[in-house]
Amino acid sequence: KYNQRTIEVNAPYNLDYIEYLDHYPQLSMDHYFKAELPQVTRQALLAQLRPHVEGLSEGQALNLLLRFVQTSLLYQTDQQQFNFENYLFAGETLHYPYADCEDRAVLYAYLVKHLLGNQVVGLQYDGHIATAVAVTSDIKGDTFSLEGKTFVVADPTFINANIGRTMTGFETQSPEIIRF
Repeated sequence: KYNQRTIEVNAPYNLDYIEYLDHYPQLSMDHYFKAELPQVTRQALLAQLRPHVEGLSEGQALNLLLRFVQTSLLYQTDQQQFNFENYLFAGETLHYPYADCEDRAVLYAYLVKHLLGNQVVGLQYDGHIATAVAVTSDIKGDTFSLEGKTFVVADPTFINANIGRTMTGFETQSPEIIRF
């Protein structure tokens, strides 16, 4: 739910894809951010979300997608869900009942990149992963410059926080930038 709008999405996926990735070795985070969704999932997910962001300002669209990821996925750490650290590709995140910070960051980055066309980077804090989005409009909050562009923090795990808000407890950390 966002601004009194309810967004409901059905994204089909192939269970064989999920089972294959269950045996896939863990990679560095940038690979998860770069990965594409399977075609059937990509088409359904993007087609259902696109009408909700069309016509919105850049900030409104980024916040709508942020709220979608923040509130449509239940949170649980990988230790709780899998008993080990398990980075997920965006397609896997849609399958499992829970998602942690890096899973949400990967899905949010995917949606922003494919629906809005904004550049996204990952933010690797000590014990947490979030994202930052390159923006062209004046958006208030926690921002930084990178390669001549203004990036605004967008944390898919900081429930109900708008873009520009760094999660409580991480404000004093300087995150490593994950480029992809």
